Amino acid sequence: MRYQYQNIQTINKDGLVLSDGFIISFWDCNHTWKRMKKAETSSCVGERDITADSPYFRFFVDDQIIEILCTGKGLFKRRQGEKDFERLQQEILRYGYTTFDLS
Repeated sequence: MRYQYQNIQTINKDGLVLSDGFIISFWDCNHTWKRMKKAETSSCVGERDITADSPYFRFFVDDQIIEILCTGKGLFKRRQGEKDFERLQQEILRYGYTTFDLS
């Protein structure tokens, strides 16, 4: 599933709440990440790539892959997308989690 950054309604310690009511749980993403990577300890909840044509975050929840695309609009869309990307990364860090950098 793919969403735009603008679809995020709320970011809190539990995760992301999207405009359609879908919740990306940081705990669930972290549990899935540890299982995928066979890691006992990790604070990672997904992947990120700011160098992609559309900067994105990718979260894994059980058998689902959820992407949040950080694409701005208008004349300065690339810069707006990068600002949104940085904001989301800071919020994830603020709640004690991280994402794996693919860039």
